[in-house]
Amino acid sequence: MTPFYKELKRLLEPLEKGSLLEIHDIPTIPIPCKKLTVNSKGDFKQTRRLILITTQSLGCPKAIVCGMETIEYREYHPEGRIESSIYISKVDTTGYPSIKNITAIMIQAYLISLGPCKVYVFACAQPQYLFRDSANYCEKKTKTLGDRALIGWWRNILSHPTLWNINTQNISENDSTLSSIKKTKGWWSIPGVDDERQAVHATGNRLKNIPGVVWKYGYPYDPKANIKDVIPLFEDDTKARLSAALCESKGGRDSEDTINVEGFWEILGHTEECGAGRLTAFLVLDLTNRTKPKDNTTEKMIMRKSFTRIWNTMMDLFFDTKENIEKSTKKLEATILEYRPAVEPYKIHTLGDPVDKRASSSVDKNNTEVRTLSSNLIKKKAGSTSPANGLESSSIKTSSAENTPVVNVLGNSLIKRKTPVSVPAVNVLRSSLIKRKTTENTPKVNTLEANSIKRKTTGDIPMSTVLENNLQKRLKTEE
Repeated sequence: MTPFYKELKRLLEPLEKGSLLEIHDIPTIPIPCKKLTVNSKGDFKQTRRLILITTQSLGCPKAIVCGMETIEYREYHPEGRIESSIYISKVDTTGYPSIKNITAIMIQAYLISLGPCKVYVFACAQPQYLFRDSANYCEKKTKTLGDRALIGWWRNILSHPTLWNINTQNISENDSTLSSIKKTKGWWSIPGVDDERQAVHATGNRLKNIPGVVWKYGYPYDPKANIKDVIPLFEDDTKARLSAALCESKGGRDSEDTINVEGFWEILGHTEECGAGRLTAFLVLDLTNRTKPKDNTTEKMIMRKSFTRIWNTMMDLFFDTKENIEKSTKKLEATILEYRPAVEPYKIHTLGDPVDKRASSSVDKNNTEVRTLSSNLIKKKAGSTSPANGLESSSIKTSSAENTPVVNVLGNSLIKRKTPVSVPAVNVLRSSLIKRKTTENTPKVNTLEANSIKRKTTGDIPMSTVLENNLQKRLKTEE
């Protein structure tokens, strides 16, 4: 397998040019420890490992961006066989601006570097794990994943194709090693959620369909088996804490009286860490089908008491602001470097293309480049003049004043405008073209000529006038 540093370098070097990354990989010398299960026949040794990544860009101080603590267990069997179990205990970020997805890249490089083993992850959303008060840093608040998103994130990380294309460049399609890599198995389970359909729905369908791992919902243990016979209990593990609590509740009796796996998993769903309205997940990845690494490299390790001093120093620092992250990085590195050469950091310079690939040449760091269009592409207004220096605009390369942003100028003829959506088109008809009809509620009106209207005298006409008119009508009748 590729060493962790070399794999991390392979993944990070092609990224945008201009960043200097330092990787602190701090493993301890293996020491004897308790057996992971009661039925284990070999002797166990444990290695604690702390990985920190710092970044430094042009004009910016060095700062820690992410870190991970793992506990690596190795079981030495009497016949010489060695089995490895890896528990990823803590993964955290400071929130300091850095390369996108650098935490995922760190985890993938670490997993690729491992030999045959089983990997165990407990996905539990917390605002901070390694970096004190980092939950209060404004940049981290907007990026911290909730419990549902975190479960999907972990499963997608463990399913990434990069993990399963290991050393396949020189392997033929019919090679058994390649076929074994493609058959990697994984288990995932959410305490309190019975089946996969409900689990996928509970996580918001955040699980990508990525080839590489054949995932099965549940746990890789016999449901009726005794938990201490089959479930590995790690240091600082929620399963180990629950097992100890159950043992105490029974008066410290032997493991024969311990609950079985099915009942244990049901209880997990009601504990403070896995229940109370939150979602957590246990993930197991079986990488035992990998080839054994060649013993051509020697890991640099430190004593456990030295590791504890570095750890305690980190726990006493503050990461709640950008300034405190930079100060804490400086203090922590000073403590780590006291144990040189065993903890000498690895340096990686990113060498990839810049984000703006349109740039044709580099410019002075204090100036920004202004791009102009050739004169035949610019529609000029009346009265406009050519550049004062007499050069054609297509040959002019101008540097703007300091702190002036890059400006791309387009001519009016190149800009396609459209009518605003909020202004609808209106068709106006002349009044003679408008045909009106009466509504159902409007009564029909018949218009009479003025000479056909019989008028009635009103009380306002004087009586003498009325008598005179009647007399004239009678005289005309008698004639």
